[in-house]
Amino acid sequence: MSIRFYKFFPKWGIVVTLGYVLAYIIQRHIIFPLETQIFPALSEIASVIYLPHAARILGIAIVGPRAFFALFPTVIALNFIDPANGSPLLTHLLVLVSGVGAGCGVLAYYSVKRFYAQADSFETALYNWKPVVMIGVMASVFNSIGLSLVYYGYFDLWNFPVLQFKYFVGDMLGLMVGLLLLVLMFRLIRGVNS
Repeated sequence: MSIRFYKFFPKWGIVVTLGYVLAYIIQRHIIFPLETQIFPALSEIASVIYLPHAARILGIAIVGPRAFFALFPTVIALNFIDPANGSPLLTHLLVLVSGVGAGCGVLAYYSVKRFYAQADSFETALYNWKPVVMIGVMASVFNSIGLSLVYYGYFDLWNFPVLQFKYFVGDMLGLMVGLLLLVLMFRLIRGVNS
């Protein structure tokens, strides 16, 4: 009797995983090299445009909090196999960073859902771009605070607010670029089909 992976990992998990992996590859091999050429001092610790944040937020906005179960192992795997992240060992720091990265969207989802408590259905409100951006902003705040706390012992104390600001700006610019690319992709698809 063979165990089929796809029965335990529904289609939504595959879509979220592939979206995050694609955003990470674009980030790592296109955006980050350009950033280091243009903004070498700014992109030293945090990316100026962090595109995987857009994949994280879109995955959670579309699928809901269960996207965490696809994002968390994906973030761990990508951080583990990327040689630019340092040690090839699975360390507690790697797990913490991955947990913060994957979990910030879930916390933001529930925070924004609580804000929309008067709405008939929060899921239908997500068809509008405003709640998705609100989830992105909240997730960026949670991510910047969480990553700053995780990395607290590794950087100077005076860099703490600067580090939070860099994470926030990188996440927000990544979300805006990701949403813009998604809109352009849908317009191209609509133009081809008409």
